[in-house]
This record gives sequence, structure tokens and C-alpha cells, in this order.
Amino acid sequence: GQFRLLDGACESIPEDLRAKPAERDAFVVEALKRLLNEGFKGRQATTCLPSSQMAVQHIRVAKMSAEELTKALPFEAAGKLPFDAGRAVLRHTVAGEVYQNQEARQEVILMAAPREAVDRHLDILGRAKLEVVGIHVEPTALIECFAHLFRRKGDEHISTLFVDFGAGATHVVIAHGKSMVFAKHVAVGGDLLNKRVADALKQDLPAAREIRIRLSHHQSQAPHLPAGVVALHANGGG
Repeated sequence: GQFRLLDGACESIPEDLRAKPAERDAFVVEALKRLLNEGFKGRQATTCLPSSQMAVQHIRVAKMSAEELTKALPFEAAGKLPFDAGRAVLRHTVAGEVYQNQEARQEVILMAAPREAVDRHLDILGRAKLEVVGIHVEPTALIECFAHLFRRKGDEHISTLFVDFGAGATHVVIAHGKSMVFAKHVAVGGDLLNKRVADALKQDLPAAREIRIRLSHHQSQAPHLPAGVVALHANGGG
């Protein structure tokens, strides 16, 4: 009566393809076909939009019904997103009630992506012969990963901070139980750290990434370092 993980597979997108949309998409299609042929059955899939293609925005609106809110959001979001809200796919969650100038208002977390980006994402999966039955966005997917931990009565009063540190960006999400009350998209991720390491050590990006991975493994094997110390080196690097 419960979901469980049966199998998994992953593939890294080469650094030199990340800034080339057409070549990147072609690589992803072929990688999906190859991975799915390694023991997976069925073609139905739930997907998650990449953080690079979406925006997260908190908006405060007057109290209204759920139907009225859905209709009002494209107008409320106008000028607050890095793309045209009228040509975007919008999803939202009501975080709660707040008071602004002594007036009760709704705090709404809006998650949006350009319709062209969504269509392109679905086209990739279609070319891989997948039937998409659901689309997630990263903040809600992050909470769903841990939803099974918040099933007891009273769990809605537990506040949890989730930090998802990715390659291109970091998501910070706060939930009360399984209900999202705060979400922030921070444009800082592993790629930026790789670039800083590459600049400091005069290395190319793939080499800098390998250095960071190697040092993180070293850190995991040395749990007794003082708080705040990432790693210790005996060489002249200090």
C-alpha cells in the first residue's frame, strides 16, 4: 500500500553542451532512450521542470476564492516575473494569511515558467517516447520527497527548512508539515563554485569540478574537523 523505489538511473550532461540548447536537448533525448532500455518497463513518466526555466515569486493579494485567485494571478504577476506572465504557465500555493497596512491579505507563492520552455521540455520527453502524466516544480517536489515523514496528527505545526543546492541554482523552502509557506530561488549553485575554483587554480571547469568532488569525498571521511572548517591541507595551499 505504499510507494517504494524499484530502480534508478542517471546521466551527467557534458559541460560543453549546457550552453547549447539544441545539442543539449538531443543529448538528453538519446540519454533517456538509452537509460530506459536498461530494465525499465512502461512509458508513463512524471517530470520536473528545471529551475533554470522557472521563477518563484511571493505575491500578496486580497482575500478571494480559489477560482478568483486563479483568474487574478496573471494580472497580479505582471511586471514581477522575468518574462511575460500572459505567456507563462502558472502554478501557485496559498502560504497563509498576513496583515499589510492592518488589512488581511493572502500570501501566495507563485511558480511560473514560459510556455515555450514547458513545451520544449515536453517535446524532449515526447521524442524519447515517454507519456507525461504529471509535471512537478522543484520546490513542491522537494517537499514531496519527505512527505511520508509528516503523517502524524500535529505534524502541520512542525517547521522544516529544506535547502536544495544544485548545479545552476539553490532552492530554499520552508514547510509547515507538508504545506509550503516560503520558497526562494537563489541563482547560486555548484557551477558558480566550479568557476571560482577554476579561476583561483588556473584550471578549466571540468578539472575544477573534479577537484571539488574529490575534496568533498575527503571531507566525508574526516568527520572530526572543527565546525566551519571545510578541509585541511598539509601542502602549501593551507
